[in-house]
Amino acid sequence: MGCSLWEVGGRDEALQAWKTCLKYNPKQKSAKENLKKLTNEYGMGKSPVGMDDFWAFVHFKQKEFYSVEGRDYFKGLEEANVVLKKITAAWDNKILPIFDGKFNQMKAKDKIKLFKETKVFE
Repeated sequence: MGCSLWEVGGRDEALQAWKTCLKYNPKQKSAKENLKKLTNEYGMGKSPVGMDDFWAFVHFKQKEFYSVEGRDYFKGLEEANVVLKKITAAWDNKILPIFDGKFNQMKAKDKIKLFKETKVFE
């Protein structure tokens, strides 16, 4: 099931299917292999275009926005676009300037700390 979901673009659902499979059958070899092969250092599905760090940043900041707003959804396309523009601007102005330097040598836990400390919604 996980492979089918992955193939049709249901990346999060596929990862959840494999995790659920391992919950009930920890020895399931293909589920373990798929999770290892298709997840990045953040435990998220690997980006098909090699932008794992950017998408992890978007994910953390989107969750932060939801937390501030006290909900887990956007009210509409306009709000989603405004939020994504703010997140992208923060990436461009606060993360990219250090990307070529120390960023590539940072461990995932340090990147996550940086992402969480980066202010977007002030």
